[in-house]
Amino acid sequence: MTNALDFVFEESRPPAPVADHVTDELLRQRAVAIRGSARSLPRLADAPELEYLWISGVNPRAAETVAQLSRLHRLVIHDYRLRDLKPIDSLVNLESLMICGRSFMRSLAGLESLMRLKRLLLFQLTDYRTIEPVAALRAIETLCLQGAWAKNLRIDTLQPIASLSRLHELCLAEIRVADKSLRPLHDLHRLQRLFIADAFPRQEFLALSRALPNVRGEWLDTYRSANAPRRRP
Repeated sequence: MTNALDFVFEESRPPAPVADHVTDELLRQRAVAIRGSARSLPRLADAPELEYLWISGVNPRAAETVAQLSRLHRLVIHDYRLRDLKPIDSLVNLESLMICGRSFMRSLAGLESLMRLKRLLLFQLTDYRTIEPVAALRAIETLCLQGAWAKNLRIDTLQPIASLSRLHELCLAEIRVADKSLRPLHDLHRLQRLFIADAFPRQEFLALSRALPNVRGEWLDTYRSANAPRRRP
């Protein structure tokens, strides 16, 4: 991983041309890209093979349809217009969830129900303040929490990440953490790749590099040596 966007680009691309309405042909597909405003969107609930949904513009009405897609393994949402994840917490078979772009989301409540998730990518979302529900995702292997360049994500602590013992990849970008501590990451011994914002005290990077000597990532590598040059205050 050389930069935060390695997590995002491939995942965010639609798997097919983005549809404006649901056709019989669409209902036979395993992977569908569609607009939340598409005509006859509720017909997606009749798609027997649908496993991967890419959808743009999810308002409460569209969320009602998405919540019925119990076979989904992978879901990508652009423009999520609800305040939390409770409207889709019925998708207990999800293994991969990405939410990006403009969002009204103020809380991660509901995420704790998606316990089969292996990949969670929240990109350019900036208005939730705690990541406590993440602690329930014990199967997670890839996690990306990234704010926006113009408005950083501001959370209280990284402590909920400490329980994610299967984590292999972690991205914390465009983010500010109130307690300024990287200590919750010290025991993530399966972690292999890490991108982390240069937004923590130098001693936190140095302590993390000692705790996880085999992990690679841009800023962690920069501060791996105690002789790394100090940043300007």
